[in-house]
Amino acid sequence: NDYYQMLASIGTKFIFAESCDSGDIAQDWQTLNSYVQSNLMWDSTRPAGELTKKFFDAMYLDASDTMFAAYTAMRVYKQYMKDAFNIRTGAGGSQMGQAKYWPLAILQSWTNTIYSAIDEIAKYETINYGLYLQVRDHIHIELVTPVMMIMAFYRESITAADYAKYKEFMLYYSDLYPHLECKAGSETSFHVLASKL
Repeated sequence: NDYYQMLASIGTKFIFAESCDSGDIAQDWQTLNSYVQSNLMWDSTRPAGELTKKFFDAMYLDASDTMFAAYTAMRVYKQYMKDAFNIRTGAGGSQMGQAKYWPLAILQSWTNTIYSAIDEIAKYETINYGLYLQVRDHIHIELVTPVMMIMAFYRESITAADYAKYKEFMLYYSDLYPHLECKAGSETSFHVLASKL
């Protein structure tokens, strides 16, 4: 909020949010980022926390609290990475290629939380299947980065069941979103890795 209030106070007329959601697909909570920023651009006095809650309630329905827990855990860890190691943690960051910064236990805690969110919306599968698919896909997209890192760094050490689950996920999304931008390291893209599984 402070940033946008400062811009408003000096009479800013235009701002461009670099790396904003292109409208195709955006993992790493970029859709949340776009939603909050676009609202603050119109009214810099709106509380960012209130906007965030509104987004989670609308986007994830019954899984709102669980997805917020996943978001918070990821955000806290990425802030720690930035503070402790001066590491850029976005999907394209070069440090993504270093497994030492991404312990398997942390990555799996994120994926486990997000998969549990899918269980929380299961009732919609029979009540309103179209809605279920929409919410499930909103939840699924936040699996892209942690699943990508697990399969890039740890696929030899995870269980066969987890390997099968993550492989199915990667192949599905590789076909669904051919322009998906996500890398673990500068050379291994989501699509290249998916094609090798």
